[in-house]
Amino acid sequence: MVYLLGKNLFDLTQMILGVFAGPLLACVALAVSRVRIHGVGMQLGLIGGSLGGLAIVIFPTAAVLWISPIAASTTALVAIIVTRLTAVPCPEKSAIAQPTAQNQQPHAK
Repeated sequence: MVYLLGKNLFDLTQMILGVFAGPLLACVALAVSRVRIHGVGMQLGLIGGSLGGLAIVIFPTAAVLWISPIAASTTALVAIIVTRLTAVPCPEKSAIAQPTAQNQQPHAK
């Protein structure tokens, strides 16, 4: 298989790691940051990042060492965009902003 790809062992290792470790790096980085990402957004980001890294492997337009950063940035970008487009209002924020009759204080006379 190595002979068919025409690459050395280092390049093949970097290709495999770039396609899979790049999206995982973005997932961990977004998980520990203050940016809130929905599960669907992260899943689509992981798929998009892996496909982005795979596209660089299939159509080599950049050096092998750039596969992981490209896949990580694609993952983060897709996850953030999907989360922003499918944002659901938080019930805690709407309850604080608009008090209901149950949590209103009676006026002192």
